[in-house]
Amino acid sequence: MTRAETKAGVVAHRKRRSRLDVFAIGLSAFALFGSVVFLIAVSYLSDAVILSMGSVAAEGEVVRVLRHRDSDGRQSATPVIRFTTAEGKVVEFSPSLGDPALERIGLKVPVRYDPESPGRASVGGLEHLWGAPLVLALFSLPFLGIGYGYWLLRLSRHLRGRRVERAGRRIEARLTGVEREGAASAGLDAAGWVIRAEWEDPKDGRRHVFHSRPLPFDPTAFLKEERIGIFLDPADPGRYRMDLSGLPALAE
Repeated sequence: MTRAETKAGVVAHRKRRSRLDVFAIGLSAFALFGSVVFLIAVSYLSDAVILSMGSVAAEGEVVRVLRHRDSDGRQSATPVIRFTTAEGKVVEFSPSLGDPALERIGLKVPVRYDPESPGRASVGGLEHLWGAPLVLALFSLPFLGIGYGYWLLRLSRHLRGRRVERAGRRIEARLTGVEREGAASAGLDAAGWVIRAEWEDPKDGRRHVFHSRPLPFDPTAFLKEERIGIFLDPADPGRYRMDLSGLPALAE
């Protein structure tokens, strides 16, 4: 394979990787959105903790119901509740979690408020005090799991490979060929050429099969030897890293 052909392979590989980068950006957006929602849940949770520990009871009244219509034409309502503190200060607030039962002007409702900051108030009852943080936290979990799970998996694979290279046992495996691999079978890596090798453990005679990460060009012309180095995890031979240091830097 000529240098020009190698570079052409790298260009094609980078185009495939760019599609995976779009996928990674999408998952990052998932993680960011989930983080924002979770932080809002934590904010509501802090208010709930404060109100559950040192709040004061009062009687509130629904004085207004604000009607909203979104871009899809769907309507929602936000009740405005007024109450008077023990010091005689009149305070108005809206519940953090919607409740159709509160959408009636003149309705009397129990209220809990922070005496040091009366604007931090909630309708009495566990569902109103803890409902908003619980709903938001549960809503954020799928986004956090999908978004951060992807990057944690990538980081885990990278760190495991580096650890195997530093502390693993090096063996010489027999090259069995180079194959073109598609994106579906390449997992989290872009599609490319994969080096395959096998080794028989002299201790128990078991045969182990290895493969490299997908490479951006056909490495056949650079594999001059019949064997290639493999770093094995001493505790688990299924964890390994193929030594690709003999290939051009374009393989990285």
